[in-house]
Amino acid sequence: MIVCSLKSAVFAASMAVATPAALAFQGQHREMDWATTLNMTAWQQTQLERIESQYHGVNRETRAELYQQMRDLLTAEQRQRADQLLQQRYQAVAEQRVQHLSDRLALSPQQIERLRNAQLASVSWPPTLAQRSEQRRLLEQQLAELLSDEQRAQWQQLQQRQAQRFEQLRSVQ
Repeated sequence: MIVCSLKSAVFAASMAVATPAALAFQGQHREMDWATTLNMTAWQQTQLERIESQYHGVNRETRAELYQQMRDLLTAEQRQRADQLLQQRYQAVAEQRVQHLSDRLALSPQQIERLRNAQLASVSWPPTLAQRSEQRRLLEQQLAELLSDEQRAQWQQLQQRQAQRFEQLRSVQ
């Protein structure tokens, strides 16, 4: 049985360069039981495990190939259901991102609503790397327009701390 968890989805969706599609299927980022949810056959499950092991630890560009091979295993109905579930999850991640920013930056109800509307409007599934890059750019633009000077300073501090954590993680690997 293949069990999926997106425990780091908020972080992955807002900061990672990899497509959320690849992250949604990839080992440590799983949350859904794809085999049961999509009613996968034993053969499909075996093939999915083979594909995952083949792509374990690959670079971000290659993950798009991983995602495509995984999708190719599914029937049309399974693909439609998987896309629907992933779209819902992606929307939930966008909502969590807004809540996270609200908590960290003490956003006003008006700021929350404007950011939520902008984030949910930009949700499309599955996004390409270029679309994810554009979504990050739009988030930065939205925050620049919405935040007060004090909030903007807090946002920059959060980004700096995040960049430092990334560097620490890279140096460990």
